[in-house]
Amino acid sequence: MLCDHCIKQLAARLDRPCGLILIALQRESLNREQLKTKTELSYSTTQTALRRLEGAGLIDGVEVGRSRVYCLSSAGRRFFALYREQKGGSRIC
Repeated sequence: MLCDHCIKQLAARLDRPCGLILIALQRESLNREQLKTKTELSYSTTQTALRRLEGAGLIDGVEVGRSRVYCLSSAGRRFFALYREQKGGSRIC
């Protein structure tokens, strides 16, 4: 589990595609194609952002049939809680 300081450091380095994917996953679990459609990102940009977010521990991916479904991890949920606490801080994306 990441500490609050580490989550804040990761958040400061997020690029726009990663922020868009985190926002999309805040409401529901989605597969790559659904994320691509919802965020209007290209396939390669979506794939790169998913790899970054999963590597950082902010999202989890689970194999469901022939697809992989992504959702926020506990660190990803904590990221949004910290963001809400700051309220006056910078935007996510």
